[in-house]
Amino acid sequence: MIFSFKNVLKVLAIPLSLIAVYFSLLLLWKFFDLPAPAELEGIIRGYFEQYGLWIVFVCALLEGLLLVGQYFPGGIVIFLGVIAAGEDVPRVIEVVFTVMLAFNIIHSVNYSLGRYGWYRLFLKFGLKTTLEGAERKLSRHIGLATLSNYWSPSLAAITATAAGVLHLPLKTFLMYSFISITLWCTFWGVVVFFTGNALLQLSLSYILLIFALWCGMILLTVFVFNRRRKNSLTE
Repeated sequence: MIFSFKNVLKVLAIPLSLIAVYFSLLLLWKFFDLPAPAELEGIIRGYFEQYGLWIVFVCALLEGLLLVGQYFPGGIVIFLGVIAAGEDVPRVIEVVFTVMLAFNIIHSVNYSLGRYGWYRLFLKFGLKTTLEGAERKLSRHIGLATLSNYWSPSLAAITATAAGVLHLPLKTFLMYSFISITLWCTFWGVVVFFTGNALLQLSLSYILLIFALWCGMILLTVFVFNRRRKNSLTE
């Protein structure tokens, strides 16, 4: 692997996404002058108890919709929804299951946007190149393409739309989409459950240090792996 800017972004996609969520939350804290994390957690928990999981469901739908999810901060609401559940594991499972249900529904909608040509309405927003890239991946291996792209709701929306454009069988798409959604929602749910509260309470310098070390370890691992692979090929 050549360490171009594009390849580095691919390798560091997960940690960079997490730190983007953290900075989004930090900006919201500063902009709205929100209370301390512990106090806010209680407020959010009360809000979710009052309105139920509908707020999470609607936000997840908007987060997963083609193009809309790039501008709507639904991921932050989902993030806070898991945090608000605290150590109530059944409640966390309910939140994650609600997100999974919403994503399965909305990616079926994205598939329809691609299959019936409605996606053309969004091409002027710069989606053409991204969609073409997703189509190439899907044409080679639909399972690997969905699994590798569904870590991000925005990428998942593009992948689902591309599957529709290619007229891939609906049952096949729904199966791989369901598997990918289940795996990634479970992964992110576990990550937020164990680190969400801690991330909100840590100082900015400590957060940056953690993510710098994480990114450094990933890059070092990839570098060593590629060196060994290159040496084995030359022997």
